[in-house]
Amino acid sequence: MKPVLEHLPKDAEEGFVVKYFQYNYYPTPWHFHPEVELFCCIEAKGTNFIGNYVHPIENGELILIGKNLPHLRQRDKAHPDASGTGTTRTLELKFKEDFLGEDFFTLKEFSHIEALLKRAQRGIKFHGPVRDRVLTILNRVNAGAGIAVLMDVLSILDILAHSD
Repeated sequence: MKPVLEHLPKDAEEGFVVKYFQYNYYPTPWHFHPEVELFCCIEAKGTNFIGNYVHPIENGELILIGKNLPHLRQRDKAHPDASGTGTTRTLELKFKEDFLGEDFFTLKEFSHIEALLKRAQRGIKFHGPVRDRVLTILNRVNAGAGIAVLMDVLSILDILAHSD
């Protein structure tokens, strides 16, 4: 099956988008997009298909998907969530690698983030304290605005880049 190009709905002035989603199914087919995607599955049951990686979805999982990496999350309709409704809840951050300028992450101070974005071309799953720290900040980003949000996004990338 050939992946479909997904277009990110965002304003031209936005460097990144953070959205909370709640739905009864994952609405996107096998797809890819030019944005990097960091998503947290708050609650769901199903299967992740990320490139060649196929694995059950875990509540609380935090996954970084590189640009143009085909992926699909398929909810298992036979297993409703804890509320019994079968609702899927996720928090997602999407951004283009050059949202701060074409060469920003090539600067020496950000080379570790550039390396992270290259590793994300295969998908990366984060666990434990790193995941917990990032989720706290990601929730703050979702509720915030202004330059503090941008600093939080950079902080998230820094934490992920320094993790094993």
